[in-house]
Amino acid sequence: MRVLFICYHFPPMNSTGSHRVARFARDLPGDVDIDVLTVANPTEALDNTELLEQVAERVTIYKAPVLGWLTMEHVGQRFSARPRSLVSRFLAKVSKTLLTLFAWIPDRQIAWYPAALAKGSELLTKNQYDLIFCSSPPHSLHLIGQALKRRFGVPLVVDFRDPWNRNPQRRWPSAVHRIIEERMEARLLREADAVIANTPGNKTMWLEGFEGLDPQKVFVITNGFDPNRRAAMDAGREVARRARLDDMRKQIVYTGHLYQGGESALRAYQLLVERDPSWIDRVRLTFVGTMDPGVAEIAAELEAKGAIELHGRCPSHELPALMAAADALLYVVPPNGWHWIPSKVYDYLLVERPIISVLPRGDAWDVLESSGLGVLIEDDSLNGIVQGLEATLTSLCDGTLEVKPRPAAIGRYDGRSLTRQLYGIFEWVVASTKQH
Repeated sequence: MRVLFICYHFPPMNSTGSHRVARFARDLPGDVDIDVLTVANPTEALDNTELLEQVAERVTIYKAPVLGWLTMEHVGQRFSARPRSLVSRFLAKVSKTLLTLFAWIPDRQIAWYPAALAKGSELLTKNQYDLIFCSSPPHSLHLIGQALKRRFGVPLVVDFRDPWNRNPQRRWPSAVHRIIEERMEARLLREADAVIANTPGNKTMWLEGFEGLDPQKVFVITNGFDPNRRAAMDAGREVARRARLDDMRKQIVYTGHLYQGGESALRAYQLLVERDPSWIDRVRLTFVGTMDPGVAEIAAELEAKGAIELHGRCPSHELPALMAAADALLYVVPPNGWHWIPSKVYDYLLVERPIISVLPRGDAWDVLESSGLGVLIEDDSLNGIVQGLEATLTSLCDGTLEVKPRPAAIGRYDGRSLTRQLYGIFEWVVASTKQH
C-alpha cells in the first residue's frame, strides 16, 4: 500500500496536531509506503526534532510553500516597516479585514492551497497511490485532498482532530461565511471515502447534522498516548522525589492551552485562596502552556498573589518529566466542550496520577471515569466547583486522595493500537474501491 499524507502540521513543527499524524506514520506496518506533503514555511515553532527523527526514515517528506502575501505575518510586516501612524494602523486593519472576508475561507492556511495542490498533482502524476490521507485542522487542507481525488480518482480518507463547523469555539465573520463553510464541509463529507472523528461526540454531531451522511464510512479514532514516553516519566518521578527535600507543597500541573470558558477552575481556586490564604503554602499549582486572553487575566492576578505559577509553551519532549513529577494533574474544559478530548488527556493517563478534572459530562468525563484516575468535578455552578475543589485538595494534602488505575481501560488509548485501527480503515477503503 502506498499512501500520500497531506498534513499542514508535521514534525519538526511543535504542535499537538503533528503528534497524531507522526505517530500514525511511524507505527503503520512496514509494508505501507508513506509520502508526506507538508508546509515549507510555517510560522509555528520548529523545535520538535526528536519526533522528526523518529519518523525520518519511515517517510519521504515533500514540501510546498504558503503564499506569503496572503498571510497575517505579511500584513504585519508590511505596515510595521512604516511609522506606526494612525494611517498605517488603519491600513493594516483594513487589509486584515479584507483578507478575512474574501480570502481566508475557511481559514488562513488557505494560502497553502495553490502550491500544495500543484505539488500534490505532481506527486500523483509520478506515483501510484492507493489513497490520500488528510488530517486537519487547518480544515482548508481537506480541500486539497478533495481536489486531488476529483482530478486523479484516488480514494480520500479525511481525519478531523477538531470539529469544523460544529466547533463551539468557532466564530465566523458573517452568517454568509458560515453557510459557505457548512456547504464546503457537507460536500467533503459526501465525497470522502472514509471520515474519521477523534471523539464519539464529534461523530454523533456529524451524523445528526449532515443528512444523508453514510454512517458506515464514519469512524472514531481517538487521540492516544505514546508508550515510548514512559521512560521520561519514570525519570520525572525521580526528579520529583529529590525535589521534595526543598518543597513539600503538593504539586499540581496543567499542560497545554486553557480556553475561554474554562476559567471556572481558576475562579474557584481564587475564592479558596481568598477564604484561606494557607492554600498557597500547601499547594503548588503550575500552568505550562498558553491561555486565551480573558483566562490569562485571571491567571495573572493569581500569579501576582503567589497562588499559582505560570510557564509559557514547553518543548514536547520535556512535558513527560514535568507531568510525572506532579502529585496530581489538572484538566479543565469549557462547559460547551462535552465532546472535547484534548490529546493531553491521554498523556495524563500514562502518568497514573490523580487527574483533578473540572468539566461537563461527556466524552472526556467517560474516558477519565473509566480509567480509574479521574477525580471528577462537574462544571455546572461555581459554588459546586469550589466545594468539589476544596474537598479534593484537602484529600490530596492529607494523603487520602486515592485513585486506582484500570490498565485495560487505559490500554485502549495506546497509540500503537489506534494506528492499527487506522490501517484497518485504509484496508477497507482500498478494498471497497477495487470492488467498485
